[in-house]
Amino acid sequence: MEPMCTPLQYAELGETVTLECSFEEDSYGIYWYDTTDVTENPFLYLDEGVKTGEGYLSGEFDIHANGSLIIKNVSLDHDRVFTVVQLQNRETFTITNNVKVVVTVQPPVSYPSIQWCHERRYCYNHPQHNFTVTCSVNATRPPLTLAWKLQTVHGKQNISFDAKVVEYQGVFTTLIAVDQSGLDKNTFAPLVCDTEVNQPFSSIKDAVILLEINQPDVILSEAVLLRHSENESVTLPCSDDDLVFFVWKKQISASEYKVLAHGSSGYAMIESSKYTLRNRTSLDIARSSIEYNGIYVCFFGDGVYEGMALYNVSVSESIGTDRNNDKNWTGMILSLGIVVMVVVIAIVVVLIKRDNPSGKQVDGTTINASLVTQGTPAIYELNYSRKPIEYSDLKTRKCDIGTCSETRDNKVVLFVGETGAGKTTVINALVNYLLGVTWHDDFRYQLPLVDKEKNHSQRDSQTKWISVYTFHEHRYEINFDITIIDTPGLGDTNGETRDEEIMTQIRGFFTNEIDHLNMIAFVKKASDLRKTDRETYITSLVKTLFGKDVAKSLCLFATYASVSGNEAFIDIAKHFNFGSRDPFFFNNEHLYLEKSTKNYKALEPQWSMGWNSFISFTKVLSACPNVGLELTREVGTDREQLKKVLSNFPELLKSKVIEYTALQVEENVLLLRSVENEQSVYDYEETYEETVKTNLSDGKMAIVCMQCERTCCNPCYASFVSTCSSIRPLSAFRGCGKCESRCSSLHHFKRNFIYERKVRTRTITNEAFEEKLKSENHNNIAHALKNVKESQENKKAEIFAQVETIRDCIDQIDRLSLASPNTNVKQFLQDMITSETSKAESGWEVRVKFLKELASCEK
Repeated sequence: MEPMCTPLQYAELGETVTLECSFEEDSYGIYWYDTTDVTENPFLYLDEGVKTGEGYLSGEFDIHANGSLIIKNVSLDHDRVFTVVQLQNRETFTITNNVKVVVTVQPPVSYPSIQWCHERRYCYNHPQHNFTVTCSVNATRPPLTLAWKLQTVHGKQNISFDAKVVEYQGVFTTLIAVDQSGLDKNTFAPLVCDTEVNQPFSSIKDAVILLEINQPDVILSEAVLLRHSENESVTLPCSDDDLVFFVWKKQISASEYKVLAHGSSGYAMIESSKYTLRNRTSLDIARSSIEYNGIYVCFFGDGVYEGMALYNVSVSESIGTDRNNDKNWTGMILSLGIVVMVVVIAIVVVLIKRDNPSGKQVDGTTINASLVTQGTPAIYELNYSRKPIEYSDLKTRKCDIGTCSETRDNKVVLFVGETGAGKTTVINALVNYLLGVTWHDDFRYQLPLVDKEKNHSQRDSQTKWISVYTFHEHRYEINFDITIIDTPGLGDTNGETRDEEIMTQIRGFFTNEIDHLNMIAFVKKASDLRKTDRETYITSLVKTLFGKDVAKSLCLFATYASVSGNEAFIDIAKHFNFGSRDPFFFNNEHLYLEKSTKNYKALEPQWSMGWNSFISFTKVLSACPNVGLELTREVGTDREQLKKVLSNFPELLKSKVIEYTALQVEENVLLLRSVENEQSVYDYEETYEETVKTNLSDGKMAIVCMQCERTCCNPCYASFVSTCSSIRPLSAFRGCGKCESRCSSLHHFKRNFIYERKVRTRTITNEAFEEKLKSENHNNIAHALKNVKESQENKKAEIFAQVETIRDCIDQIDRLSLASPNTNVKQFLQDMITSETSKAESGWEVRVKFLKELASCEK
């Protein structure tokens, strides 16, 4: 007889799953056992159409009319063999089926993680000697089988590797490793981390890494010479063969090559935005220039044989069409006489200046800029010397202006300030100063605020992105390059949430894109700096970014200042303690003002005031040492840690206080029973917490921990649990900071509901209390009292340890940060007291009393 139930069935952890069976729906009875021993009592059964059994009454299981078992919330306990028995009538004829249930946990991503690929499915790496490369899959159940294989044109070839499977909290991490000794015969090794595709992981795909193991020899004399003129497109073929991998490189010194592009097993990646790939393997230069001159080499192979294509690209400077026309025109008019020639040359010079503004001369230096506004002054927008680099995840763009020199120092200035303080305008004024513009000049420069190629709006560019401008050309007396960092404005109408986003953005920039600062310029309106809560908030917010080692690098830029009478501002500035030096004063309303404007000449003192401030500022800057950002990064990490601890602390502390006060009530009941008759009847009220599920609306999702039934991120917009910033770092071995037990990632899932803790009250009857004492093996009241007091002391120790954790975080920040933390333990406890009082949930008076005792111990 064919089985009525599928013998092997999979059940995803935390889901509602039906174990499929197909019994006749008119069966007399269907009985489910969580063992193969059917002499035990069934935990659930359908008897003459009536559902019952311990499993059904507890809500853990349900049963379909056809006998299928419904598991409502799959846990690891359900990983077992179930037995189902069908009784067809009152007689003894039965059908028995065994169902093996395998509880599954899907990995957080759909492909294995290769050591150097940083969560990408494909990458390239040139490791050091004696390397070992690993591939792993975390958080699966059952364990996933992995294998390192070498990709060739003939398919995947087996290689030797080591494998290890680790179990932790019921789920598995599979790790495989191959070292250099198994790959030394290759120059390049196109490796595949191969997944054995089987149920229940049919959606898991392979991951790929291309390893350059040995540096190939390049014979430069064999390079094919390719000559091109400027602005021509250039395509460098790699190979016409069926390739498994390719790597494009450019020579940057006698023995060094820079990787431009690479690919393996159908994947391809560009490492330099100056190039593109054509037909997957050919290197393409859209518009050639002399910067593209040099040796290019493409290493390629099919996993068995390897080769290279070598080119020597030579781009010659071409004379522009306009200049040729000018020369021809000049040659024609020579025959008309020297006088006429001089006149024509003058006309040509004027035309060149008008039609080709990139030829603007300042202090004898040609400034690369484009005319954007005709007038007096004419406004030129500076051109990039190379294409800007953009990092969309950090909302950061990096631009170079002028020709880079490796011999000059680079001074880095960070500008921060409130929205509307004139930060971008004062930066533009500084740019004009650096480029030698004077009051009498009939032109001005402005920064290229908007990336035209990406088509960002100007508002987006100015208010959301960090813009980094490195100036390699400027006034002759400044002997260093200057990097200007323009940050989004603080304190706008979007409130503190937007300010916190900007703080996170800047901290991410410090971590990934810069290694030192020389000065930090805080931009404030001279008319706005007053001793108000708002000014204190903005100033303190800026200081929270930095460690104490930048204190001597701070300065204040006062905008919209008057030419005289700024003494009051200087006095108030000392109150905010933003640097020891006097502020630099500016008023830039004249910067782009038409010279025909009434009373324009009267604004010259404002220009002079600003230019004198810039002279002083650049002198100070030249003497400012590089300040590393290690301490600033540490402060940022500590503040993030404090933020996470504080966000989780009220809920955790409240739970422990409820447990502690419940023990106090139990102690009082025991004391009464010890004084009076032990058999006296005492019903009493007990306060406790209950975890309830609340569904989310509008398609929102949250990350919840199924182990401790806690909501760890709500709402959550991360694609995977492992990429959620609220609970990172989170892995199978480093638990979640939101969970009291630091539960592993294996128990965290994205769901359309959240867990909430509700305070409830229940009546403990004398009978229930007696049963409790018996279950805890208390011989008498004295023994029970002793255990309750020990439990109280342990719970109080846990509470003190939580408070100590916050105190340590705050002390660490106070020790390292330029700005003290804006909270302390006592204030935090006072906030909890206020919250408890306003909510007035069951037992709140007892909790408030305990919290007040805690707060009284704090300074």
